[in-house]
Amino acid sequence: MAEPAFHEDDEAHRRLEELGLSWSDIEHALLAADREARLYTHLDPPNTPGIGRWGKTNRFLRERLTMRGWTYDNPRNLPRTIHPEGEFAIVATTGDECTGLRLPGMQPTTRYAKGPATAHLVERNERFVQPALFEEEVPGEEIGEALAEVTGPTGGEPHVVWLLLYNAMPAEIRSELSLPLSITSKGYVDSWSERILLPALAGKDLGEEA
Repeated sequence: MAEPAFHEDDEAHRRLEELGLSWSDIEHALLAADREARLYTHLDPPNTPGIGRWGKTNRFLRERLTMRGWTYDNPRNLPRTIHPEGEFAIVATTGDECTGLRLPGMQPTTRYAKGPATAHLVERNERFVQPALFEEEVPGEEIGEALAEVTGPTGGEPHVVWLLLYNAMPAEIRSELSLPLSITSKGYVDSWSERILLPALAGKDLGEEA
């Protein structure tokens, strides 16, 4: 299997623009959700901050994008934000410690095991994306071009779903927008056909003292 296509720095911003997105859209969602998550205290149930951050990240992303014609749905409680032409959808979810980093021989996974709804969407990605990539050997830098041929509007369910992975730590949030290609039998998304690595948010971005 080919390595994922990586997009970093200026190339990441260009790729986001091709998808009808901007770093500002994602940054807004991550920071707004972080502010909400920091309001929780030790008196809240232990899993409340994580669930709250997940919900708010999806909500604040929708608030930005629905102003530009994006739509959304929640099949089996999976919060999809859908491109105006139905080309693809985005779901924000937590990633592991490799999220947002390009590490030799390593790829991120979802932090927690996913259920049947996510498995269904990843399997759809496999059906639509893999033929475009692997009927012939496609170099990593050409994967984005190959994907453009299979992410057209369907008039119904989007062809593919991207995951906005984020790893929120006390002093830093790392993130990436990536296209999942497989999920393990235990429910962890573990390989990707394309990864858009996004700037880390740290320090004063997160409301800390400079």
